[in-house]
Amino acid sequence: MDGQFRFHVFDPALIVLQICGVQLLYYLVLAVLLHLIAVGPDTPLSLSLLFSGGALKHWKVKTAYLLASPLAGGLLGWVVGRAKQCLDFAATIHVIHIGITWLATGFPRTIAWWVVNAACVALTSSAGEYICININLGSIRVKGVLKAPRPSRTSQKLKARVSDAHER
Repeated sequence: MDGQFRFHVFDPALIVLQICGVQLLYYLVLAVLLHLIAVGPDTPLSLSLLFSGGALKHWKVKTAYLLASPLAGGLLGWVVGRAKQCLDFAATIHVIHIGITWLATGFPRTIAWWVVNAACVALTSSAGEYICININLGSIRVKGVLKAPRPSRTSQKLKARVSDAHER
């Protein structure tokens, strides 16, 4: 490919696997945070907290959703690896979440649900892009690069003579 930094081949299987992996990681992080923050470690977690439009009435559930988003964004950056694709994958996570919520409990009608999920898309995307950019800006290790050669003794003597000549 002329003029491109990275050679890219469209691979639908990879994209589907990345979507499944990111979705799984998102729900795993969200479930752990909901379990720790909203219901407590002694109470079993209900799927209605994950997939109910009305569950976001409680501030602990909103907090868990908002804390899960940057964590999921970090995992998103690790799985996807390209800052250009973070917004796409973050939006895909939440569109799938809307679809599952719609199938499970009906279409979400509360403003709080939409506001929290819009903020979650923004947080997930921003965190993923930040992680990707920092990974891509890391130092590039090159194997087999020769060190600068040491000056030979004759070149050192020549430099000494030149500097002596300039001092006179």
